[in-house]
Amino acid sequence: MTKQLRAKTFCIMIENGETPQALIEKGIWFAAAVNDTSSYTLVGCTVAPGFDFSDFDSFQNFLLRT
Repeated sequence: MTKQLRAKTFCIMIENGETPQALIEKGIWFAAAVNDTSSYTLVGCTVAPGFDFSDFDSFQNFLLRT
């Protein structure tokens, strides 16, 4: 498996071209981190019709960092 990291910064200043969300394509893993370690982040996952939870898989945090 080839590992590729793509980073995206999310903000809420839409008038400046920023975005508070992203579309994650099928087969792509996602994670979140904060720039300021004294802050926090909230990550959600919304799925569309046709989603089958038996197809869903997730890694633990330590596995994403390897």
